[in-house]
Amino acid sequence: MPNNKMSKDIVPVGFTIPMAVVDLLPCLFFALASIMLGLVLNSYLMYIGAAISFVGGLIKAIWKFIVVIKKKNVWWMFVQMRVAMPLGFLLLIIGFIIAVVQNEMTAFWSSLLNPLVIIGLVVGIVGMAMMVVFAAKLDSSDAKSNWIEQICNAVSQFGFFSTFLMIFLLLK
Repeated sequence: MPNNKMSKDIVPVGFTIPMAVVDLLPCLFFALASIMLGLVLNSYLMYIGAAISFVGGLIKAIWKFIVVIKKKNVWWMFVQMRVAMPLGFLLLIIGFIIAVVQNEMTAFWSSLLNPLVIIGLVVGIVGMAMMVVFAAKLDSSDAKSNWIEQICNAVSQFGFFSTFLMIFLLLK
């Protein structure tokens, strides 16, 4: 475990504007992926969960801009992710389950057999698993750790986006 986990008293050093911009990429890819999946499954609960998760990610990215520009740690903007993301993902999962149970999803399940869809899903799932490991092992106040996390998150979210875009295109 790192000795220097983020706390309200730490103002991270070495954070940059490019890092904060890169932190916006997973937010964008997540929003687009959620829209694609929502259009396929037509689930308002998924939209609500996606909106909560998106806003949580956006606030975290804005937090990085504040750290860089103002040299200030607005603690609530950092810790809100610990509530927003799990709540958002929970609603997404519940919305997904309800949509699958309520609708005839044969075409949806068949689209999951497409090799490009499989590759995107694997990239997304492996990336998210790595993000869980990073959250437990890496120091979130360290600039190098943040670059690792955000590049992994961007690639992971792009994997999900490409997956759901492909499914959307296959089903339309």
